[in-house]
Amino acid sequence: TAVYSTLQLIESSHPEVLGFRHWDPLRRDVEYMSQLIADLSLYNNCERVRREQIHTEDFLKETALSFAISVSGTGIEFTSRIEPGLPPVCGDCVKLRQALLDLLGNAKDAAGGNPDPKISLYASAQNGSVSINITDNGCGIEPAIIERIFDPFATYKKNGTGLGLPIARRIAAAHRGSLTVTSELGRGATFTL
Repeated sequence: TAVYSTLQLIESSHPEVLGFRHWDPLRRDVEYMSQLIADLSLYNNCERVRREQIHTEDFLKETALSFAISVSGTGIEFTSRIEPGLPPVCGDCVKLRQALLDLLGNAKDAAGGNPDPKISLYASAQNGSVSINITDNGCGIEPAIIERIFDPFATYKKNGTGLGLPIARRIAAAHRGSLTVTSELGRGATFTL
């Protein structure tokens, strides 16, 4: 943040730097490092949860709406089906929302390569717990790497930090839950929280 703030001060005082050959890559590198540090901090702290009673239906509807707004105008068809009468959960709504939005963001990246991109969120009750499936019709995940995608710093995306899925899995575990994936190459993937 300090380095990024200094870059902004330099830009405002000397706008000519915007035309310097290596200025944009420098700015992107600093933004990437800032994101990486934020992700590392979150990874280290994602198991600390502030538990509160969450009205699951409302929480999921708000999260789905937030994501729907983010993909409006992109050509991605997003659908959500949240079964009525879901039991409340005791958890950290900020961290759970982050996990869900990260999973939805990954689905967006994966489906974006499909000429008819589709993403769905389906939530149901199972044995007193809540199960949330996020499905995309993207490229799918190779069987050889499917379990490694949850390892810290294992990334298969350009500009990825490799921390999104490990963070989401640790958040799930901190809520006495799990995060799993099924996938078929060329047909997409489903992440179940």
